[in-house]
Amino acid sequence: PDGVVINTPSAFHHLFGPAGNIKKAVYYQVWPRTVEALTTWNSVDVHTHSRKRRVLNYAFSDKALKAAEPFIVSNTDRWCELISQETERSSEEWSKSLNMTDWVNYLVFDILGDLCFGKSFGMKEPASNMRYVPHLMVEFITLMHPIAFSPFARLWVWLKPRGLDKVLGLASPPALKKWESFVEKCMRDRTRQEEDGTASDRQDFFHWLYHAVDPETGARGFPLE
Repeated sequence: PDGVVINTPSAFHHLFGPAGNIKKAVYYQVWPRTVEALTTWNSVDVHTHSRKRRVLNYAFSDKALKAAEPFIVSNTDRWCELISQETERSSEEWSKSLNMTDWVNYLVFDILGDLCFGKSFGMKEPASNMRYVPHLMVEFITLMHPIAFSPFARLWVWLKPRGLDKVLGLASPPALKKWESFVEKCMRDRTRQEEDGTASDRQDFFHWLYHAVDPETGARGFPLE
């Protein structure tokens, strides 16, 4: 046996809470795009994870969450309007069906785009050319999940900084490269707005993280890369 099942909130807190005394498995080290691209999810080092959590708190303060409300409401209102248009019917017929899993994905991505990259992705709009992205991510997870759980996961992690990341980058399908280029452009544009002050009234997640500092060290919260 190589697993333990837990079913109580207290056990979860002891294992995965801030004072948890376990180390994340090699599984998580397979996922980063590069060895430098660590997040709170895939960090296995306790100190790295703690620092990232401290900085992320800036984007989840009461003030920051209140500032996020207009972006959430505007996207949700537009989403409801589009659903209403999609389900218009005559008085004697049922409306056509909608796949609400897809529609909720569109809403979530658009809200996150607005909060994290300075603009909605427009995925919920009828003429959107971005609706392939959720399916692309599912395909990516389907590919990577077995690798991360496989016996050669440690070899995979060892190879990442030794050329594997570059090979995977070159072998990425066009759809993935298109999405990555789009996100990188959003990042550059949003960074430029913060640098020149043209988005001073836009207090989204990016705003708070751009200006965040580590409360323990005083260093900048996250490097731009």
